[in-house]
Amino acid sequence: MDEFLNYLFNNSLMEETLLIFSADHGTELLEHGVFGHAPIWYKENEIKLFNTVLKVPFLIYGRKIDGKRNENLASSIDIAPTICALLGIKSPENWLGQNLLASDFKREMVISEQIYFEEDKIQDAFAFQTQDEKFIYDLSRGIYYYYDLKKDPEEMENCMDIHPQKRKEIERYYLSHNRLILDTYRKPETSIIVDSEIRKRLKSLGYL
Repeated sequence: MDEFLNYLFNNSLMEETLLIFSADHGTELLEHGVFGHAPIWYKENEIKLFNTVLKVPFLIYGRKIDGKRNENLASSIDIAPTICALLGIKSPENWLGQNLLASDFKREMVISEQIYFEEDKIQDAFAFQTQDEKFIYDLSRGIYYYYDLKKDPEEMENCMDIHPQKRKEIERYYLSHNRLILDTYRKPETSIIVDSEIRKRLKSLGYL
């Protein structure tokens, strides 16, 4: 990385360069009794929607960027619209993300999905997070999780038994999310063919 950055600076390329640093996921290190982020098989205790996996760094460096830290909730779907805005490109209307650098940017909730395909079954779970609360809905098993992030930022105590009314709230978030996806979905113009070599690589990474 040092060599790459030095090259940009030494060749006067930084004025025309936008650098973005992020990650696709974190990793569970036994904080919730599991290890990793993509299990080869799916078990009840392998829900990977805790913030140890979901919370990742996101940094932008460029001549149009003010040096400041943003504490607002943000999602990976906001990265592409932010890049488009910095480059003066209009984002497609069906994109769900927002420009993180806009003066009026405010995300009330971050939504995350965990989906695995096991033979003919789809194993899926969803997480909905605000500044103060975290909901996880294990759709495949009908299990609900609720965390008060002010009191429990490490997501160690599932308070669903104490707050059973949150179940309806989680279901409402899930149905609203599904409607939004269906409303903005566009069928691909071409089909994607996954050959045996690609399947082998995906399986080695734990995605199949």
